[in-house]
Amino acid sequence: MTGTMTMIHLVGEQPMPILLAARQMKADVNVLVATARTESVAGRLSRLLPNLTGGTKMMALGAYNAAIRRSASFVYLQSDAANRLHKYIFTPEGRMKSDLQPGLSELITADDYLRAHLPGYRAEGIHTENGRPSIGGRFEKAVAEILSGMGCEVIQGVRPDGVDRQIEIDMVVRMGNKVAVAELKKALGSDPKTGIDQLSTASSREYLGTYTGKLLIVGTPIGRSVLTLAQKKDVVTVSLPSYQDGKGFSLTDERELEAKVRTVLGA
Repeated sequence: MTGTMTMIHLVGEQPMPILLAARQMKADVNVLVATARTESVAGRLSRLLPNLTGGTKMMALGAYNAAIRRSASFVYLQSDAANRLHKYIFTPEGRMKSDLQPGLSELITADDYLRAHLPGYRAEGIHTENGRPSIGGRFEKAVAEILSGMGCEVIQGVRPDGVDRQIEIDMVVRMGNKVAVAELKKALGSDPKTGIDQLSTASSREYLGTYTGKLLIVGTPIGRSVLTLAQKKDVVTVSLPSYQDGKGFSLTDERELEAKVRTVLGA
């Protein structure tokens, strides 16, 4: 096992800091130290990381002491817009030096992100009626084409397993290592707050986690009350009133969509 890199991870409620750090560092062996509360998170991570073993709190303390004695290092992922990885090194004198690492590589797919947070999911695609794209489905398809064209990975019609259809995510969008969920509506309809509620539930700690961006994309102007509620819920709204069924969007609306998505995904 000479030259083998072993990483010991303290598993919290959010899986992405561990998944990104482990893949960036290219660890050979990953030890997941979980509590009863985070055991399910460790279980999902075990499907995405190689050469895994389980760990205990006492093992983590022992590893910390061994790191000091051997002048080893540890890393911490700062989960912000840039996902910055900090590396800390223990010197022979027992002091600790910090070293900000360069930007992360592209380390995950949208499927990785979903499987890290959910027990499973289905991708059902755009909305249909009688087996053919509905009006709303055609709007979803037009938006997806723009996002794919700007380099985003898109999964449409995501239905998490085991939630009795309480959550229906119209679109999951990834760029680099950042992911957002999007609710798409050709028009807001009689209950304009439903889309915001869906996004808040999907990006809660229990489902896709607090690092997930939220987008409400609508083919009509958005009223002031909806804009106010969206702002309170950290939902970024995109109004695309130029949309015409079968004809797409104006160049101005396309640029508005691209700009808002890049803002949410930190690109």
